[in-house]
Amino acid sequence: MAAASKPSAVHYWLVAFVLLSVVLGLCYYPLFSKNQTERVAEADRVKKELAEAQKARDKFYEEIEALKKAIGHGFEKVGTDDPANPTTVLGAMAADISNAAPDVADKNFSAALRAVALDKQNVIVERDDLRKKLDQEHQQFLALQDQKNAAVGEEKKHRDSAEADVASLTKTKEEELAAKDQERANIEKAKADIEVEFNQSKDAWAKSEKTLQSRIKNLEGINKVLRDELQAKTKQSFEVADGVVRWVDNVHHVVWVNVGESDNLHKRTTFSVYKKSNNGMGSKVEDIKGAIEVTNILGPHLAEARITKDDIYNPMAPGDPIYTPLWSPGHADEFAFVGVVDLDGDGKSDRDLLHEVVAASGASIVSEVDDQGNRSGGKLTEVTKFLVLGKLPNAEEDYKTDADKKIFEAIQSHNKAMRQEAEEHAVRMVPLSDFLNYIGFKNQRRLFTPGDDVPFMLKAGAHSKAVNETLEKRKSVGTTSELFDVKKQKLRPKTSTGTTSKLFRGH
Repeated sequence: MAAASKPSAVHYWLVAFVLLSVVLGLCYYPLFSKNQTERVAEADRVKKELAEAQKARDKFYEEIEALKKAIGHGFEKVGTDDPANPTTVLGAMAADISNAAPDVADKNFSAALRAVALDKQNVIVERDDLRKKLDQEHQQFLALQDQKNAAVGEEKKHRDSAEADVASLTKTKEEELAAKDQERANIEKAKADIEVEFNQSKDAWAKSEKTLQSRIKNLEGINKVLRDELQAKTKQSFEVADGVVRWVDNVHHVVWVNVGESDNLHKRTTFSVYKKSNNGMGSKVEDIKGAIEVTNILGPHLAEARITKDDIYNPMAPGDPIYTPLWSPGHADEFAFVGVVDLDGDGKSDRDLLHEVVAASGASIVSEVDDQGNRSGGKLTEVTKFLVLGKLPNAEEDYKTDADKKIFEAIQSHNKAMRQEAEEHAVRMVPLSDFLNYIGFKNQRRLFTPGDDVPFMLKAGAHSKAVNETLEKRKSVGTTSELFDVKKQKLRPKTSTGTTSKLFRGH
């Protein structure tokens, strides 16, 4: 029994295990407690962030609902994946914009509201104009009412006086008062009759004025047609020659004319030279023989000019009349221009060159429509010499954008107005090509640069620029040697007139 009660190795191991467990438990407890605290803090932080995210989400949904309410459409779906669906917010917005402002480019409420505001402003302006007109008519009505009240007041004054007299006077006065009443009734009846007659006369005058305006318009159209037909048939001109050619030097291409310093002639002034048997200055370009440009003023009535354009088959001669619409002896002429000014046929505007040519001759441009559709200068008057009509641009070919279309419409509008002014003030209208022939203008462009988008002025050598005939038909205007006379040439001599070499003697 005593031996059995002694502790064994198992007991020692058990005691050691218990002690080890206690020690390990004491060591692990702080670590476990620390990790548990960190996990609880992390969980609290996650819960807080989740609560903030839910709050932000709720606020976002509230803002979306507020935006829907402000837009006026409370559909459940916003419609970002199907913006054309009218049961979504974006689809309903697009429908509202199309209904309110169909022409607006930016399909949003801001642009639509600006367009609606602009329309509203236009309506307000129109309303103010109507209100102003209504106020004017109301003032007229009040003026008429004042006149009527004045007349009625005057009549009432007489009536009150008559009634006062009736109270104090006898039956005779009462009869006089009755007579006054009858007279007033007659006056009112006469007034009513006059008003009816006035209204009838007013309507009749209005109808008559409308009829006369229609007749005037028809007569103006007939007059224009007859004037155009007469001008096309007769082509008469009231222009006179500015001078004549006194002498010609065909060798050096120089002429002398009978105008000079006393005539206020300027250097670089160009003239067209006409045939002696012409149909009137500035009437037919077929009468023009060539063109000259003044290079030197030699005396009071003498100047030297170079020949810039001539015809070898119809050369200039003394006595040929000269004419230019840009210059007149003793005073400066005025001109008006409308349309595209292309002087050299390169498709580009030569407006600066035109101003230079006109100014060089002492003339001036009093009215003009530039390439942007802006009109400068005043209206045409009786002193305006010519309205020169350039080529009008084509809306489909020359203009591609909306801005170009506005320019085209402006040029067309100014062209119509200037033509009407010319007709009203008897200003002659001439095409730009005829005008250039009248002033003796010669295109100085002769150089062709590869790569330029400009047509070459010479016709590829097939025609002469000055004569415009094929090279095979050109003839000399001078005397040539008989060696070059085709009629006198012989194809083969019949006999030899000289001594030949022995090498060519017959065997």
